[in-house]
Amino acid sequence: MEHQTRDPDHGPSPSQGARVEDDFVRRLTPLKVSPRRLTASLPLAIVAILVVATVAFGATVVRPVVMGPMASATPVVVGDDGPDDTPTPAPTAAPTVEPTTAPTTAPTAAPTAAPTAAPTAAPTAAPTAEPTSTDTSGTMTLTAKLSGSKVVLTWTAYDGADFAYYKVVRSSYKVASWPLGSGDSLLAAISNQSTLTYTDCAPAGKTWSYEVFAVRSTSGGYVVLDSTNLVTISVPATPKPTATDNPADLGALHAAKNSDGTYTFSWAAYTGDTDFTYYKLDGQPYPATPGYVENSGHYWACLDNKTTSVTVKVDPGTWNVNVEAVYFPAGGAAAAAKTDTLKLVVAAAPIPSIGLTVTVGDDGFAHLSWDKYTGDHFEDYLIARTESGTPTQANVIKEIGDVTATSWVDTSVQAGHTYHYRVFAWTSQTVCNGETILAQSPVITVKIPAAATPAPSAAPSEAPSPSSEG
Repeated sequence: MEHQTRDPDHGPSPSQGARVEDDFVRRLTPLKVSPRRLTASLPLAIVAILVVATVAFGATVVRPVVMGPMASATPVVVGDDGPDDTPTPAPTAAPTVEPTTAPTTAPTAAPTAAPTAAPTAAPTAAPTAEPTSTDTSGTMTLTAKLSGSKVVLTWTAYDGADFAYYKVVRSSYKVASWPLGSGDSLLAAISNQSTLTYTDCAPAGKTWSYEVFAVRSTSGGYVVLDSTNLVTISVPATPKPTATDNPADLGALHAAKNSDGTYTFSWAAYTGDTDFTYYKLDGQPYPATPGYVENSGHYWACLDNKTTSVTVKVDPGTWNVNVEAVYFPAGGAAAAAKTDTLKLVVAAAPIPSIGLTVTVGDDGFAHLSWDKYTGDHFEDYLIARTESGTPTQANVIKEIGDVTATSWVDTSVQAGHTYHYRVFAWTSQTVCNGETILAQSPVITVKIPAAATPAPSAAPSEAPSPSSEG
């Protein structure tokens, strides 16, 4: 028998997983078997076939669950190959041992430190490009001029039909549009077609562009009918005011008393260069110095910078009064001008009077009766009494909350004493010249008579009893 080499076209060797059938190719040569030897060789042939079958198929039939790598098969050939007639015994196949797969320990990967990214500088935003002006001016003409720090706009009229509004637009760019674009602000929507001027208090220290649009109203919004030319004007920065140590003199402050007890104050207008905010009227109890600035914000009245008179109620007393034109340089209040100080004396209004009578009754008590008070705000009668001096609210001995009461009896008097009485109509509200007394009676004086001393009674004398002597 001739042994052939592996066919290279049939893939890898059996140890690498190829099929047994593809491992070797042998050409079978007819055997020369004598009848005498056939009987003895047949059992051996059957055993060999079983061994080959076991080797070839045992891995699948006997152990269907676990498949290990196949051992290289050695084919068994029945024939007369030996030097004599002794048959070649079949080799015993080594038992296939199922390989134990050693557990593979997964290698622990060392943590890889994330590289620290170098800080990326925030990109500088590209400046917003100024809108490009397209000439959309129509037949209307616009002019602008400064009046102090304000911009006065004047334009020619739109004389067409369907007019709804003039839209006055201010822009921080050298272009203005309607509808509003970048940098545009709507200053006014003027519905009167004959109104052809507008004054803008634009922020100072900047350059502004203006344009006026005549529009009509539609269901889809406003449609431009006509527009003016674009005008550009610079508003100069307002110099920061500085406080002055010598306010301008506004002259005398005048005060006139009105029939209702109020006072009307008037003064000359300030005409200096300082752009002051308002006038303030202040009064301080004499001899204190008046003035809003000098007195940390105390004042009687605050008025706009166009008003030069005011009417106020002044409480009784003696006052120093003046007016200051106030402005705020460097964040604090200062006087640009002020009037002379006026000394004003306000007399207290007389308190209304109610009648009072006091008599001593047969019971020796003081009986008081008075006229009923009928004014507003009335709450209580107060009865004051002294033995010397004028009775005041500090000497009240009785409060009567019944406003219909007109009499009371003082049972606490003592015989032989003299008393002074006064009755007040009182309220808890401050309604009368800063007081709570609505009305008062005159002071009435009464003397309680001394008690009469009774004459002593003489005891009757008994005549002596005659002695009985026998």
